Amino acid sequence: MIRVIRWPFARDRRQVLDPVDVQGNVLRAYGHPVAAYVVVHFRDPAGGRALLRAALGEITHGDTWVEKPDATLNVAFTHEGLAALGLPERLLRSFPEAFRQGMAGRAAVLGDTGTSAPEHWDAGLGTGEVHAVFSIYASGATALDTALERLRGWCSQHRTDEVAVHVADRLPDRKEHFGYADGMGQPAMEGSGDPVRGAGDLGTLGHWRGLPLGELFCGFVDDDGDPSPAPGGTLGHGSTFMVWRKLHEDVATFRTWTAQQAQQHGLDHELLKAKLVGRWPDGSPLALAPHAPDPELGLDPARVNDFDHVDDPDGLRCPIGAHIRRMNPRTSLGFGDALSSRQRIVRRGITYGPPLPDGVTTDDGADRGIYFIAFMADLERQFEFIQANWANTGDGVNAGSDRDPFIGRAPGDHKFTIPGVTPTFLHPLPELVTTKGGEYLWVPSLRALRAIGEAAFERPPSSFRSPRPATIREVGQWALGIGVGLAVAPVAFVLSYLRGKPPVHATGVGYHASVRIHTPDDELLDGTVLQRPGTYASVVRLSRGFSRPFAKPDVHGVAVRICDAGGPGRHQDLLLATAKPGTHGHEITNLALRYSARVTSTLRVAMPGAPIVVGAEAEHSMPDDAVVHAGGATGTEFTLWVQFVDGLRRDVGTVTLGDPLDPAELADLHFTIGNDDGGIRPYGVLNDARVLVYRASWAGRSLRHR
Repeated sequence: MIRVIRWPFARDRRQVLDPVDVQGNVLRAYGHPVAAYVVVHFRDPAGGRALLRAALGEITHGDTWVEKPDATLNVAFTHEGLAALGLPERLLRSFPEAFRQGMAGRAAVLGDTGTSAPEHWDAGLGTGEVHAVFSIYASGATALDTALERLRGWCSQHRTDEVAVHVADRLPDRKEHFGYADGMGQPAMEGSGDPVRGAGDLGTLGHWRGLPLGELFCGFVDDDGDPSPAPGGTLGHGSTFMVWRKLHEDVATFRTWTAQQAQQHGLDHELLKAKLVGRWPDGSPLALAPHAPDPELGLDPARVNDFDHVDDPDGLRCPIGAHIRRMNPRTSLGFGDALSSRQRIVRRGITYGPPLPDGVTTDDGADRGIYFIAFMADLERQFEFIQANWANTGDGVNAGSDRDPFIGRAPGDHKFTIPGVTPTFLHPLPELVTTKGGEYLWVPSLRALRAIGEAAFERPPSSFRSPRPATIREVGQWALGIGVGLAVAPVAFVLSYLRGKPPVHATGVGYHASVRIHTPDDELLDGTVLQRPGTYASVVRLSRGFSRPFAKPDVHGVAVRICDAGGPGRHQDLLLATAKPGTHGHEITNLALRYSARVTSTLRVAMPGAPIVVGAEAEHSMPDDAVVHAGGATGTEFTLWVQFVDGLRRDVGTVTLGDPLDPAELADLHFTIGNDDGGIRPYGVLNDARVLVYRASWAGRSLRHR
């Protein structure tokens, strides 16, 4: 089978998700029997942030439990809620359009019209009044009430209004009100354990593997090998989007209509209902049990999802228009699962309302249904695509123009087709599910929650990770650079060992320094130390390239180390050289008799946004070589700047030289372009080669002086 192969050297591929930093119920379902969704409105930013600080210690993370708690607490925000908390406009604009518009604003896309239109939704939902939803899951009514009272106390204390409380009560045997096991076929994520068959991504050799983390969490690589966009840059790293919908289920109509259709067409009633769903009530799929339910299969997690529809192209076992086949076509659309793997979502739905007693076919007026809850990295590509292209119409799943029999929303006359020698058409489709309200929500990581609570919006809450080769061209460049480095590194090692010092830039002087980063308003800098304002202890080394006499021209280097740029002991080295603009917009090295005012990374480096040139310019003329190397450059200031591929320059900070390093400190100073924990990494063949050459040179020198 043909499949889009996930590129193994994709950018950020080696990132590891910290489950303690992500909110719970995303990677693993809680499974508690009762829940409450507390919808709140912040009166003012300070009060809302104070509420977050109060609740932060109770927020449940995503790590595996040693002992299941009696109650959990999580929180998610609407776009209006983030604005109410005081997020700067720049960060608010960084969120995707679908989230900014909200679920009510996307009603036309989702098909929420008629009785499902926002004007008919429950009070407060879809109006902009909702700022956050606190989710509480509990082991029972008592634990739920206790957690509710604690949250209400915080809200009252911190000027936050309760808009509504939506209570859920899980039905027995994992079933929803129509009588079918729910929550089956969840995708497994890589790094969360070996996925059971059918629960992840089908590889090229038929091996099941977890979906890339970027399909669920922002900032991680997705199934196309690219990092999923992170709203707010690193503030959004490890976050996810949440779809929260209250769906009313018309159980009485489902029972009467399916009974009437079964009688009309001479079909078994239970089989007809299973054809609509794609599974029997116990969860066993028609793809594996086409004629009768198989309770053992339905309870076996290793087998219940281990099926495909590719060997049932006509839908004779499981109709093409069946609900579960629409929601996850697997490989039946062709090209392996390449046409369906990007639309997987994690579902955490739970029922609400009293069940309609067995056998009752008249509506008792009670509100019952399901809170549909789903997590994903991209609202539009994942949830909205599924709803608009697979549920509201059948064109995308080869089911004609007919909608999904349950959650489909589309005007006109629709039918459901049961394939056979003589197809059976169930017509017309009634409206079985009605939207009663909902919100698009953003679920930040715990570090981001802490940053929001402290109003530290411009300080990325997670550690920096530099981008890695993503495209075939970049991987090719990387491989060539490594090859060049491997060829030159032994020479550098031998020369450094024989001389006891590096073959280039052997003559230099070091200075204690400070780097003050401003707050540049450019989202391309997100994910790097250059977008993290503050003053950093630093070290600067000024050196002569070939160590020629002071009277002779030479290439002058300025190496800047921003200490702890990516956390304690994780530095960012910027290797700059005296330069002047060259042809085609590139910088070229500049032979000079003195340190010039302009120094740049003449070989481009890269950030998450794009390849760049990093540079610095002295505020005043530089002292001559002899003064610099005698320690006389103390107090010299450089403006630190970056220049993007389009030529646009941004000033990002200031470098100030302090006292010179003593000889012992200078001897231990080892700069390398491979120190990239501030999010700025080597780019291109020569830079990749320099990483190996510099390290080999240092190793030779160290061995000589051991």
